[in-house]
Amino acid sequence: MPADNGSLTLIATHPAMPEIVFKGKEYVYNHHLTVPYRPLVVDTAKGIGPGDLNSNLVIHGDNLHALKALLPRYAGRVDLVFIDPPYNTGNEGWCYSDGVNSPIMKEWLSTNPVDGDDMLRHDKWLCMMWPRLVLLRELMSETGSIWITLDDNEVHRARMVLDEELLTQEHGAVFQRRPRLCAGVRQGQARVAAELARAHGGDGCPL
Repeated sequence: MPADNGSLTLIATHPAMPEIVFKGKEYVYNHHLTVPYRPLVVDTAKGIGPGDLNSNLVIHGDNLHALKALLPRYAGRVDLVFIDPPYNTGNEGWCYSDGVNSPIMKEWLSTNPVDGDDMLRHDKWLCMMWPRLVLLRELMSETGSIWITLDDNEVHRARMVLDEELLTQEHGAVFQRRPRLCAGVRQGQARVAAELARAHGGDGCPL
């Protein structure tokens, strides 16, 4: 399925397991392995209760590094993941900032923020999401599930990434919530974009 800019293709590598191809994928495919493990340091001045890592945690820092830091303690133990990534509407002003050792990615750093005129915005979004979803997969238990809020800008690409990374197409579902209209606006007077929640479960978690 080509993207608007023609940079996204869908190649059938197996009758039941397609592969999503996007610009930069070869550089981010194993990027999670190069992310260093960073120790979680407790800030007792901002915490409540004992200053240890055995209670509820609020982690301040880059989310990619935070996910890698959680692996030693929580790999294969997380039953539920909920993430709210950029919808990539072109109006959010999000920035691609991962330190991937690639001339393409280094050039992307100089074109931030990502906007609606960026013809590579879908590729950048996929490059940003790929290593994070890989680490989340490693954190999830066999019966765990991941829930992602998106809209129709990226939900179909997220589905293809999840199908490929989790090696299954049998345990996914999309749930739709239509946002409430503003006061005084009738349903027929405005186009209302649906908000979608993409859910994906492991082999032992039918949805």
